[in-house]
Amino acid sequence: MSDSLRVLIVAGKPDEAVLILHVLRQGGFDPAGERVRTAEDLRRVLKTGPWDAVVAEDARPGFNLLEILALAREGLGDIPFIVVSSAAGEARLHELFRSGVHELLRWDEIEKLPDVVRREIRAVRARRTRPEAGGGFLEAEDSFRAVFEGLPDGLTLADLAGTLVEANRAVERLTGFRREELIGRGFRELRILSPKDALREAKLLGLNALGESTGPEPFVLRRKDGAPAAVEMSAYPVNVRGRKLVLGFVREVREGQKGETAERTGERDATESVERLRRSMRGFIQIISQMIEWRDPFSAGHQKRVAQLARAVAAEMGYSPETVEGLRITGQIHDVGKIAIPAEILSRPGRLSDLEYDLVKTHAQVGFDILKGIEFPWPVAEAVFQHHERLDGSGYPRGLKGEAIIPEARVLVVADVVEAMSAHRPYRPARGLEAALGEIAQNRGRLYDPEVVDACLRLFREKGFRFED
Repeated sequence: MSDSLRVLIVAGKPDEAVLILHVLRQGGFDPAGERVRTAEDLRRVLKTGPWDAVVAEDARPGFNLLEILALAREGLGDIPFIVVSSAAGEARLHELFRSGVHELLRWDEIEKLPDVVRREIRAVRARRTRPEAGGGFLEAEDSFRAVFEGLPDGLTLADLAGTLVEANRAVERLTGFRREELIGRGFRELRILSPKDALREAKLLGLNALGESTGPEPFVLRRKDGAPAAVEMSAYPVNVRGRKLVLGFVREVREGQKGETAERTGERDATESVERLRRSMRGFIQIISQMIEWRDPFSAGHQKRVAQLARAVAAEMGYSPETVEGLRITGQIHDVGKIAIPAEILSRPGRLSDLEYDLVKTHAQVGFDILKGIEFPWPVAEAVFQHHERLDGSGYPRGLKGEAIIPEARVLVVADVVEAMSAHRPYRPARGLEAALGEIAQNRGRLYDPEVVDACLRLFREKGFRFED
């Protein structure tokens, strides 16, 4: 017996809608579909719901798919939105997925549509039945909340309009407003920012909405008691529980205390700045690491284990303690760019389409873009950028060869491959540690740095190294 399906088809030509309905029937559905061509058509049809899914054609001249998507989201809520495209570049892929598209297929993959629709309908049902956390946005994530609150600098989560959904204690201290007064409102609404700075904040949020990181930018906050507070604010676009949000860091810029000599003030400020930087960096790394694993439960612990192995390999190779620590930190956040990849793709069982895989591969570039503005004492951003490069130039995203790959990235590459192959992934079972070690041994000197491979093999086969849970 066929499954009934009410499907909205956004297409310019009748034969495209006919083809979509035919493929759905061939895949075991009994579809009742209606074709819409414009936003006006959609507004009319929305009143005749309910609907089970939306299938839309992309790249039609004079057609604003993002407008259609926004209208469908507003009128239909959380239902599968699937786009079929003849061609979509990297920028368009990011734009579509950031706007809420669940799946994108090429026309030559149209036979996959029935399976995709079933999978996405199941995912929607799972989201609707998932229990919501009580209290605040992060209340159910105890470890995340502890890090969030423990940072010495202000940390916020806001929507793309600047409305706060979370703020830590440091933000309360900086602004003078209680968390209850901040949540559901923005810095502009509370007049924490001057009209001029509020306009600047709006422009920066626009860049965040396009997937760009911003800052650090200087601002002067107006506290609840009217006193000014000089700060620097940085912002990073993230995807949390399917919501497009902005992760903001607010760092106070303090002057030396009166009554101290300039020399003593400088010494005290330098000491405080170093300690604050260390605490902020540790907190930032934990926040980013946990956010990635929160969104991608199938790879929970991957970054932690890569950091363990990278640190051990570097020590085995005789690197300085400072370099060893840098590799541990780099390993802990090397997949930060996956924040920009839809969670539905990261945790999807089965093989990804070519378009989806191309999107996943952008995480190295996105990670570099997020980290390049942070002044680490190690080449963290560049190592993250290069952690999928290979010695023979067969890697991505830049196809670097040989000496063009920095030593830190060479260590990270081997640690990443060994952990990934030995662990379970949603699209394949674990291949096992011996298979992973066989991979790096077989491709020693071709794909992977021979000294790094030798150190890694010694750790496992002679020194009893094992990943810690």
